[in-house]
Amino acid sequence: MNTALLKGDGGTAISHSKESLSLAYVQALLAATGLNHNEPKIDNDGVDITIRGKGFEGVFKEPKIEVQLKCTAKSDCIDLENNELVFQLEKKNYNYLTGILLHFL
Repeated sequence: MNTALLKGDGGTAISHSKESLSLAYVQALLAATGLNHNEPKIDNDGVDITIRGKGFEGVFKEPKIEVQLKCTAKSDCIDLENNELVFQLEKKNYNYLTGILLHFL
C-alpha cells in the first residue's frame, strides 16, 4: 500500500504530516541551543534542513551541516541492543549526503 496517499483525520497526507513533525522537532531543538537553520523551498536533493552555527571558537567558526530528516511509525527502526536508530536510505540519497558522487562513463 502506498502510504504517501494516505490521509490523516485532518485531510493532510500522512507523509506531509511526518515531514512537518520532523521539522518542528528539529526547530525546537535548535531554538533551545541557539543554532540557526535554513529550509530549502523545494527538496529536490535530499536536504530537508541546513543547520548553522556562528561565533564558535576553534577550526569551525561557522559550522554548517545539511540534514535529511526521517519520521516513521515503524518500531523496527529502533535497535535497543546497540542504542541506535536504523533507517534504510536510498543509495542515491546516501551518496549525495555523504559527498560520494560516482560518475560512470
